[in-house]
Amino acid sequence: MKIIALLLPLLFSFKLIGQSKKGLSLGISGGPVISNNFIVNQMAEADELSNGLNKLETYNLGYAFYIFSEYKLNKKNRIKVGVGFIESGVNSKKTQLIFEQPEPGGPEYYQIKRIYKCFILPLEIKHHFSNKTNSFYLIGGTSPIYNFDMKNKITVWYSDGSKTLKDQSLNVSYRKFNIKSALGLGYTFNLNKRINLYIQPTLDINIFNTFRSVPINRRDYSISVQLGLSFI
Repeated sequence: MKIIALLLPLLFSFKLIGQSKKGLSLGISGGPVISNNFIVNQMAEADELSNGLNKLETYNLGYAFYIFSEYKLNKKNRIKVGVGFIESGVNSKKTQLIFEQPEPGGPEYYQIKRIYKCFILPLEIKHHFSNKTNSFYLIGGTSPIYNFDMKNKITVWYSDGSKTLKDQSLNVSYRKFNIKSALGLGYTFNLNKRINLYIQPTLDINIFNTFRSVPINRRDYSISVQLGLSFI
């Protein structure tokens, strides 16, 4: 919420500029993000660990928020730039802890969630399939991202019904700067003369690996559904 509060004044200051520039519109969007990762390279001796990670890791639900500007190139094509904030990550399945001699009230299950927070600067091309106000469009491009925080959130469940949550710093070096490639398909609805509403499912894949110099490296990807307003 703090990020949103900081970005909103910027949006409305840009809006004043947009009203005086023909073909320039401004907007705001946000929505849920489902993210995971896939293995892109590994050392030969890490096959067993790789198979274990594939079985253990699963999707995580996060969110994203953007403010943006669009410039109309012609009747069907636009350039879209903006700034956004994403919080998401990769989850592990709830896993049972097995002890030879379990303690009464001791831990029974655990779950690890790798959470990242990043700023993103989307640069995209948008193509409408029709000249009509309400129309489908295809959008794609690249986005530099800055991961300013990445950590593990560990949840432990105990046999007495209680649970604990704690944050843990990563013990490997992760890439702070990366680039996302994006491809989305959306639909725009005209609400009135000044406001358009759109919905847009999007696939994003990081171009570079998440970590540096580790036996198994992974690349994050996400599927999001953005709901936004564009002020003409």
